[in-house]
Amino acid sequence: MIKDKIKGFQFWIYEEFNQLSEEFSHHLYQEVDKKVGTRGYATLALSGGSTPKQAYSMFADYDLQWKGIHLFQMDERWVPMDHDESNARLINETIVSKTNTNFHPVPRLVTPKESALSYNHKVKEVLMQLNASCIDIGVLGIGEDGHTASLFPGILSPEILESMGDKKVTHFYVPTLQTFRITMTPNFINSMERRYVLFIGKKKAKVFKDARDPFLTPFLLIEKNNTVFVTDKETYESIKQ
Repeated sequence: MIKDKIKGFQFWIYEEFNQLSEEFSHHLYQEVDKKVGTRGYATLALSGGSTPKQAYSMFADYDLQWKGIHLFQMDERWVPMDHDESNARLINETIVSKTNTNFHPVPRLVTPKESALSYNHKVKEVLMQLNASCIDIGVLGIGEDGHTASLFPGILSPEILESMGDKKVTHFYVPTLQTFRITMTPNFINSMERRYVLFIGKKKAKVFKDARDPFLTPFLLIEKNNTVFVTDKETYESIKQ
């Protein structure tokens, strides 16, 4: 692994995708094992997507005290939980089905607003029960349009961010996709103890390289401190060109 800093963000660069998946899953294992061993629990917020899928599956193969681990969804599409594009389904298939962990998925209620409000309450409730002030680890990605979690270009503004207050979860209609998304808020994501942003590919490298405005490329809303961007050598070299 190579370490570097680009635009003030810490980078971990792996030779290729399989190595990235294997070593990142091992890093997650070490962090989570330490948390559970020290205080009896660990909390993670997980995004979906193809990039972390292999790492999640490898992570689930480790011998952990899974009963002490709580998994949340970083974001979710407005689809049934068993839909092919559901992030909950991905987490279920890669981790939950192989372990006895605690999974707290986004509920499917009548409307996205009701689901977001319910999940906001659930996240607060679980953290309160654990006497935790924040989630330990957040795993995110970057889309080819610069979105992260379900924070999409052109949806956020300084006024909207301020209006969220201390909300942990909210919902948005995404015009470009003509659908709703449920997502953890920027403030809550930035409160997490550690954040990892996994992304690969030349198109995403270009988005990272060209990004200037956090409201047009929302991954820039993520605070630099305690955030690590995890990628492969090919993507890293595309950014550096």
